[in-house]
Amino acid sequence: MITPPRAIVVRLPNWVGDVVMATPLLRALRSRCPSARIVAAARPHLLPIVDGLPYVDDQLPLPARAAERVSALRRGGFDVAVLLTHSLGSALDMWRARIPQRLGYRGDWRRLLLTATLKRPKSGGKYRPVPMVETYLDLLRLLDPEGEVPSDVRYELRSTPAEEAWLRAWSERNDLDLECDGPWVGINPGASFGASKLWDPVRFAEVADRLRDAFGWRPILLGAPGEAGLLRRVGAAMSGEVLDTSSDPIPLGPLKGLVSRLKLMVTTDSGPRAFAQAFDVPSVVLMGPTHPGWTAANTSCSRILRRDVPCGPCHLKVCPTDHVCMESITVEEVVAACREVVGV
Repeated sequence: MITPPRAIVVRLPNWVGDVVMATPLLRALRSRCPSARIVAAARPHLLPIVDGLPYVDDQLPLPARAAERVSALRRGGFDVAVLLTHSLGSALDMWRARIPQRLGYRGDWRRLLLTATLKRPKSGGKYRPVPMVETYLDLLRLLDPEGEVPSDVRYELRSTPAEEAWLRAWSERNDLDLECDGPWVGINPGASFGASKLWDPVRFAEVADRLRDAFGWRPILLGAPGEAGLLRRVGAAMSGEVLDTSSDPIPLGPLKGLVSRLKLMVTTDSGPRAFAQAFDVPSVVLMGPTHPGWTAANTSCSRILRRDVPCGPCHLKVCPTDHVCMESITVEEVVAACREVVGV
């Protein structure tokens, strides 16, 4: 191992699901460096995801301005930085903050700014779709070349007492009892990545109606504040009762507790999917433009519905053709997958 670190800053990824996939790395770091101070650094809205984890001693909300980010990092007194991002800017921040050991993946000239790097695996000139959780854990080889890379890839989330209190107050405002009024099926139709990940809102509505009518599962529409219009379109297309959270949005912190109480989640390939995986909540994932290999971990409670199409996986934010990868997924398939993953 390099000189045992006193203070480690972990630069978390910039996407909700990727932060969840980073939790095994935080757990492994604590095991590997039990006496070090471990600080999670990320965009402020993402940090509640790791609230409650015993592996993190503190959090560092990263300001939007580069100069302020560098100042905050310098004040932290870190001797090791572990970068789970791939951008040049994040590496530059750590270099400018004069953190002695800067560990991460190469690319975009980052090798000049980092003190130890790994190559992202490639095949045929393209990055090989290895589960992100494994690429994060591989960075431990830079911290301790003689140590073994942990095999425990379980995602882990925990709700704090404050988050549970917020959720109880939210339930009271909406005249609900999350424990007794269910069982609940979460419908998550959005995806901040882009329109290429979306499925027809009317089809989501039909799936929710069928599950309610067949099994009595109450649908609850989940989404980010910017997805309120999409949630309303799904709700308007439904024939029965639905709880639309867009009228009283749930922040990421309390969302952990809500997802943990679901019977099932039907979702696009987006952040809340990883919340369900962390709590072993059965989920049906509608996947279009992305390669399943990037997220091929913790899937024992999931059913992935996707099509092998000539143009995919394209990883484009907007489909330039007929969106066949998503449009060809039928309501009947989704309902059948729901029954299978729940066991009814």
